[in-house]
Amino acid sequence: MGPEVRFHLLGPLTVTVGGQPLPLGGAKQRVLLAHLLLNANRTVPPGQLVDTIWPREPPTSATANLQTYVWRLRRLLPDTLLRTHCPGYSLAVDPDAVDAHRFTRLVGEAERADHPEAALTLLAEAERSGAASRWRTCPPRPRGTPNSAGSSRTGWPPSRNGWPCRCRWAGTTSRSPS
Repeated sequence: MGPEVRFHLLGPLTVTVGGQPLPLGGAKQRVLLAHLLLNANRTVPPGQLVDTIWPREPPTSATANLQTYVWRLRRLLPDTLLRTHCPGYSLAVDPDAVDAHRFTRLVGEAERADHPEAALTLLAEAERSGAASRWRTCPPRPRGTPNSAGSSRTGWPPSRNGWPCRCRWAGTTSRSPS
């Protein structure tokens, strides 16, 4: 078993191997990596990747450029992570190695928790894992969204930025004041 590989999508895109950050290359290569990470363990067709990397008008060399970016990522990442399938590519990763997937899983489990204590334990685990702390930016609050509704308690990143934090066991949606 090799060194631990971690992928950080929340905040600036980073990859660490054994705790050391990897140089990820240029913007288009980073877009490719981010798209494959968002679709971890699923085959992504080359056409979808081309559309993601070049959203307006792909160059005539787009397929060749995509193959070059894949080749560069293969050289950068540990063996067997980036796979070629017919038709497409996939990143074979443990979803918990990708902060966004881990965060989503933990928050989803907290939302489905039967008791507040269980939900808080799951949310604390997400916070301890560092996923929330790497989420350095948040989209602006949509126009017309109230600053607070329901509870004014804060403490969890989605609510501290004005986004709803839903807990099924509480039956409410809370927003923090701005």
